[in-house]
Amino acid sequence: MDRVLNLISQNLQTEEGRNYLYSLSEEKDIQKIKERYEEFKKYSNLLRKKDFSLPEFKRFETGTSLSKYFVWFRDYLKNLIEIRREIENSEEDPDYYLPLDYELLSFYQKLENTFDDEGHIKDTASPRLSEIRNKKREIYKEIEKKIKVSMRKYRNEGILRDEEIYYRENRFTVCLKTLPKNAILVAYSRSGESYFVEPDDIVNLNTKFRHYENLEKEEERKILNEIFMTFNELREEIEEVIYYVSKLDYMNALFRFANLISGEIPEFGKEKRFVFKNTYHPLLKIKLGNRCVPYNIEFDEKNEVLLVTGPNGGGKTSFLESIYFLIGMIRRGIPVPADSDSYFYIPEKIYMAGFEERSRIEEGFSSFTLYLEEIKKSLSDKTEDKLVLLDEFMGNTDPEEGGNLGVAILREFRDRGIKTICATHNDRIKSYLKDEEGILISAFTLDLEKLSPTYRIEIMKISPSYAILVAKKCGLPESIFGKLPESAEILDRLY
Repeated sequence: MDRVLNLISQNLQTEEGRNYLYSLSEEKDIQKIKERYEEFKKYSNLLRKKDFSLPEFKRFETGTSLSKYFVWFRDYLKNLIEIRREIENSEEDPDYYLPLDYELLSFYQKLENTFDDEGHIKDTASPRLSEIRNKKREIYKEIEKKIKVSMRKYRNEGILRDEEIYYRENRFTVCLKTLPKNAILVAYSRSGESYFVEPDDIVNLNTKFRHYENLEKEEERKILNEIFMTFNELREEIEEVIYYVSKLDYMNALFRFANLISGEIPEFGKEKRFVFKNTYHPLLKIKLGNRCVPYNIEFDEKNEVLLVTGPNGGGKTSFLESIYFLIGMIRRGIPVPADSDSYFYIPEKIYMAGFEERSRIEEGFSSFTLYLEEIKKSLSDKTEDKLVLLDEFMGNTDPEEGGNLGVAILREFRDRGIKTICATHNDRIKSYLKDEEGILISAFTLDLEKLSPTYRIEIMKISPSYAILVAKKCGLPESIFGKLPESAEILDRLY
């Protein structure tokens, strides 16, 4: 299933959407699966009308400037408000897809009134701050007026360095070439050629300005602290918003994936049957598009075992793999590439043999031993609601002994009422079970003129493996086929 999930994730826009996707477990309760599909259908109604660009949430990290973070968060909320407006314009209920409660909207307005785009606190952040800054501006005007008078005096004396007003050591000063007697020296340049002097008639004004500057900083700290406290108080509301954004992101990615595979919502339940109508392997559907061959067969409740035969490379393994994928997709509420009137049995458990990991074989387990282990587990499990998928059944042991054992195992699955789909090349299994009650035979067919597989599965047909024909098609040296036993040549001509 990871391959399917990874394909869906390619259309995700946020990390939260990715987390949402991979946190969704396979649901086994049929009603809950139906609820997931109903939710997807509702989202699809919206997503057919509008494509959304979703913002990714950024959590506050220690060391980050509070002001700049709150500017980012303000813009994040602004994006969400715009998305809600787009949902509303699509004649859908924005509260269903992206609720924003009054507290968050009020907080957004507070941030809008508090910060400019650079993170500086605006005068409108509080009445007290506005009052302090207005007083500072008044004092500065007086300072500017008087300091210009002093500049004219120093200019006439020929010692004024330039016309700038400098703020040094929290005092407004003028820059002089030399230091006059009785001047109040505030600072001097590193070269020692410039002196920053405070005119004596603005000393009191500088002190006042400094006083209001301290009040301003204190008020700004108070404002930042209040906003941070409010932000923390809104954690629950913020997490809820993140959840809805992540769900919208996931549903948008799922909607795109469903369109990619021509996905539908099929019928499904606990009835032990499968009806495949224009059903595809999801990954092959993406890879091959219109060239992908659909499955169109019915595996009804009267039969417990579906025996799948056919040539090497004919599609048997892909068929079994697709069943596993499709059931997993349905359990997650993902549309599947099949007609909507297809039916899928959703078991409590799925057992698979013939798909072993190479690592276990490298640990010393033979592929045949691993196969039998999985069969043993499926038979030991008391759960009645289960599906068994067997690939390359009895293909890793002596054909005659394996055939006899395989016949007995499949009869056991049938007698216990365990729904089983089994792909095999073993002729003994095919011949013994082709007419048995409760066992449905099927075959992936071969185009004998082109010597190529059709990838079509048909019920009530049995097929050889066509090993010699397939080998010829693969281009093995002709000298090999001249060395076949006589019986093999006869069988080849018979096929």
